[in-house]
Amino acid sequence: MKKICYYLAFLSVALFASCGGKLSEVPADYFSVDPQVLELKTGKVDAIVTTKFPPKFFPKKAMLTMTPVLVSESGKELVGAPVTYQGENISGNNQIILHKEGAVATQLASFIYEKGFEKASLYMTFSATVGTKEAKLPRVKIADGVVITSNLITGKDLAPWLANDKFQKVVEETFEAQILFLIEQSNLRSSELNSKPVVDLISKLKDTETGNIKGLNVQAYASPDGPEALNYRLAEQRQKVTVDYLKKQTPMTIGAKFTAEDWDGFKKLVEASNIPEKGLILNILSTYSDPEQREAEIRKMSSVFKVLADEILPQLRRSKINLTMEVLGKSDEEIVNLIKTNVNSLTADEILYGANTLIASTSERAAAYQAIINNFPQDWRGHNNLGYIKFEEGDFNAAGALFEKALSISSNAATNYNMCLISLINGDFEKASSFLSTARARGAVERDLADARALIQIFNGEYAAAATTVEGRSSNVAALAQILRRDYNKATATLGEIQNPTAVTSYLKAIVGARTNNKNEVITNLTAAVAKDASLAKRAGKDIEFAKFFTDSDFLKAIAK
Repeated sequence: MKKICYYLAFLSVALFASCGGKLSEVPADYFSVDPQVLELKTGKVDAIVTTKFPPKFFPKKAMLTMTPVLVSESGKELVGAPVTYQGENISGNNQIILHKEGAVATQLASFIYEKGFEKASLYMTFSATVGTKEAKLPRVKIADGVVITSNLITGKDLAPWLANDKFQKVVEETFEAQILFLIEQSNLRSSELNSKPVVDLISKLKDTETGNIKGLNVQAYASPDGPEALNYRLAEQRQKVTVDYLKKQTPMTIGAKFTAEDWDGFKKLVEASNIPEKGLILNILSTYSDPEQREAEIRKMSSVFKVLADEILPQLRRSKINLTMEVLGKSDEEIVNLIKTNVNSLTADEILYGANTLIASTSERAAAYQAIINNFPQDWRGHNNLGYIKFEEGDFNAAGALFEKALSISSNAATNYNMCLISLINGDFEKASSFLSTARARGAVERDLADARALIQIFNGEYAAAATTVEGRSSNVAALAQILRRDYNKATATLGEIQNPTAVTSYLKAIVGARTNNKNEVITNLTAAVAKDASLAKRAGKDIEFAKFFTDSDFLKAIAK
């Protein structure tokens, strides 16, 4: 592997006779750092420092401790783990460097990344002794800068999900009314025709502005007591008189049928009743299928049959009218006006439809979602969608609190996804992964979760897996994964296919330009990125991706605010 000349200027111990040695510097090409350019991965900056101790170099009585230190541009330090090496005549458990043969030694320089260390330098500090003599050596710079491209995109850059409404402008509804008849009679009584359910149904039938009538049906019945032939005639006649009545109200076609003996209705009413010995009655119904035998067995229970005759059977002598209509909902104009003037008169779905679809003002949408929270506190969608507004405004703490409240009401796909984004913002990738898995379990389509899943994989340094996850997607995350895999042709193609390019899109194009030595792409796209998001100027000025351009006048002009 070709190496960039990031080498360690280290301690030289020139051996004199057998009584000790001399401490001085050695050529830098004795040492190397891998990766050649430090890189942020899994929230850390790791590097392997390789030291080549040449033959007859390390004194037999020498002790050397090397400590890596990452130093920010402002002078803040992150201290890594020290490693001690010892000569062959020293007692201890450290790695021994033989005097005659020399050795190759490696140590890990590892740091938890903190903001502000993007333009940092890696130093090695030393503590050395030969025999009883202590040597104080200046620290030596090993490498410059940390590539932090992997954290360019966070949960802030992904869009949260709104909870959808179930509003329908045309809804099919069924209205039912029932007309009761006296025993062994089929005449329509005015008390029944003037009952509220019948009056309301006839009113809807005649009100052509309510909606389109899809169906009008009559089902007539006789109770199961009495001769079957009589019940047949009664049920048929009850159907006829009910249909004739409806024909006077509407010219539409009426569907009709009748049931001579309503044993099913009888069973349901008995099951729902508190009649003594109803278990025995139900047992008779399950034991005997012949109608006459059923009636005979029940009549034997004389005291119970009287209760049935008074409470159950009268409810079965009836005709049912079912009206099915396509009911017209409120118009868009009505909903918008009511959200602004009388939101309490709307259903949750009407408010959601208006706020999600019809209203552009952020403040008015927020007020509408708050109204859902106030009027329908057990509807998780109000909390989720107000959290969406807070997220878009950059108030991630408020958004997270609202999403948590939504989840406490109902664990749903949208809010679990939104909590994944909050977790990504907070740097809790374990929680982010858990929320993402729950979102999928609650019905989210895996394809819609791809960008968030890829960000988790990128954090974990799984660049190949991330690229596979977003394969075929035209998104900033997909391009980032491809850049990290050094697939610049594919990244360029992906960035060119993004429908609504953002400041991050332009910044990624500039990174591709820098990595492929295309200055024009760097300058053009950084200019565009900074024009869309001024905060990227500060990042670019410290981004090691553009190190070779730091003193270029065109570069400095492109990132000037």
